Amino acid sequence: MTPFDDDELARALARVPVGTYASLDSLQNRAHQLHVRRRLTGAGVAAAAAVAVGIPSALALTSGDGGTPTPADDPAHCPVTYDDRLTSIQPIDTWAQLARPDMLPPSIRLLWDESAAPPPTEASAFNNSDEAAALEAAFEQCPPPDDLSVVVVQSAGGVVERRVLVMAVGQEREISDVVRTIDAGAAEILIESEARPLDGLVTAWWHDADGMTWYVAGSSLTDDELVELVQTMGTVGDEIDLSAWSVAQDAEQIIQHAGVGDRPATYAYSATVQLDGGTPQLQLMVDDDNRTLWIEAMAGTREVDVAGVPGLLSDDGGGTWRLSWQLDPATTTILYGADDPEELLAIAATVGRVPGGDSRLLDAWKPQ
Repeated sequence: MTPFDDDELARALARVPVGTYASLDSLQNRAHQLHVRRRLTGAGVAAAAAVAVGIPSALALTSGDGGTPTPADDPAHCPVTYDDRLTSIQPIDTWAQLARPDMLPPSIRLLWDESAAPPPTEASAFNNSDEAAALEAAFEQCPPPDDLSVVVVQSAGGVVERRVLVMAVGQEREISDVVRTIDAGAAEILIESEARPLDGLVTAWWHDADGMTWYVAGSSLTDDELVELVQTMGTVGDEIDLSAWSVAQDAEQIIQHAGVGDRPATYAYSATVQLDGGTPQLQLMVDDDNRTLWIEAMAGTREVDVAGVPGLLSDDGGGTWRLSWQLDPATTTILYGADDPEELLAIAATVGRVPGGDSRLLDAWKPQ
């Protein structure tokens, strides 16, 4: 295998496909800053970090010290989305690095077989369970937050032609770095990124009449398709209704409650093989962010088999491949490697649970 560059690792560590390599010791800070918004990225959306949140009404739910949540005593005042609730109790620091690999749940503590690849040179993990506890304390009188999100997949012959994510982000968000706008009648569409060369990805936002900010990210979306989406989309109960949108009408799969609008991962773990010069060559990422696997798809992604489990293989450009699969619905595993996708598949086929005392993890573990 040949090394893959810094931009490819940034996708893994923060799920943001731009910027420089996020080293393991910076994962905690980046994860805290991005929270749920990092998951707007899916597999390759370069938008999450550009959101500037502003929810004055929600800030009243925090106590005067800015960090201790004050319970909402009236369900009518409950923020609708998880991200709104999380934003309303900021600042709060909940990500804690795990001192030892045996502190990881067995379902997250995965590694390839010794015969498949060299041992990791760095490994690290974080626990975010305090975030859920803080949200529960602050909104104990509230119903669960809505996960208004849907993924639309168009594919043919086992190859994804287009993947579109549509989701409600929160109330009255300010969107920075807008490239241009499109008039959709009752709403203005804010184009944040134009089509990327690799997969034609377009990202955009709009505000509906009720003040909810919506986000869409999809391959090769035209202006007409975006306008049609905004004008025809509706909600039915806790689901997004795309039945009148032509893109959804041509889809092989429509997946409601995609898992990007509720809590982020409680545990996030990474094991990396680096060359002598420190360049990452292979990286395994595992988390319990309960989302659909199709969030990881992009135009050109291939449906593959990973030791009997459905997987998605994507060319991330620059000679880097990304293989995603789920050993169970609540655990997503992503393996990054370079040059040879068949070699990556062979390594992935050996990935499984390892004991907390695995010598390879103990030797590579780098707690802060």
